[in-house]
Amino acid sequence: MPLGGGEEFVLLLGNCNREKAWSLADRIRQRVMTLDFNAGTGTFQITLSCGVAEARLEEDLAEVVKRADAALYRAKDSGRNQVLYADE
Repeated sequence: MPLGGGEEFVLLLGNCNREKAWSLADRIRQRVMTLDFNAGTGTFQITLSCGVAEARLEEDLAEVVKRADAALYRAKDSGRNQVLYADE
């Protein structure tokens, strides 16, 4: 039974376009799925949803994070365990 919620993290990647960032996020997502975690009563696995945004010219960091966050929530709302691009 999937549980809701989770922590949110930001990765800022320099000299990295959105395709490379998406690829990295998806590799991390796939790797996380293979890990077993121990809760004392048994093991469990987790999934990862990600939003990827590439900074635009003249865009500040807060706006980039806002767009990535929106993509993250779209990923969660549309089934979780996936990586989605921010709307351009």
